[in-house]
Amino acid sequence: VVARGQHGQCIADKGLHDLTPHDESYVRLLRVAEISDLQLSPHDVVVLATKTADVEEVARALASLDPQVPLLCVQNGVAAEAIASEHLANVYGAMIYLPATYLTPGRVENYCHNSPGALRMGRIQGGSEDRCETMSEAFRHAGFNAKTVEDIMPWKYGKLLSNLGNAIDVCCRDKHNAMPLYERAISEAQKVFEVAGIE
Repeated sequence: VVARGQHGQCIADKGLHDLTPHDESYVRLLRVAEISDLQLSPHDVVVLATKTADVEEVARALASLDPQVPLLCVQNGVAAEAIASEHLANVYGAMIYLPATYLTPGRVENYCHNSPGALRMGRIQGGSEDRCETMSEAFRHAGFNAKTVEDIMPWKYGKLLSNLGNAIDVCCRDKHNAMPLYERAISEAQKVFEVAGIE
């Protein structure tokens, strides 16, 4: 894992403090501070879990190591895959449901009860369906509800619709009375999608 600053130091010193509804543990990870410190092999896949604003920098750095390295983008939003594809030849996208928070360096709290989360993943450009299925199987082996889909972007746009409620949740304490506002946001987004030709 590439982890910087205090978060990275906590992981290096004690491991990642992982809390779930059922368990609490420290997960030991091989940690480096910079992408340039990675030793990539032909069998590696990079899982990119930064914010979208950081995708450009990461993709450039990875391309300087190996422009063929498979990259799985697990950001919310719909821009990361296109940005990464400008620099890397084998880009995959993922829609992810992972109800977790990271507020304290070295500590992640996951609130999902049945599994760590759910992923749908697919090829954006380059790569292979077999590799995509291998990635999906690795996530399933780790307990995730993970599946490969033929076209990932409709899944990501669908997740974008559900994320419209996040800001409303922050601003409105009464979720029931805020529902009409959420429904209006969904309706407006769907109209934008229709005009843009997005399924």
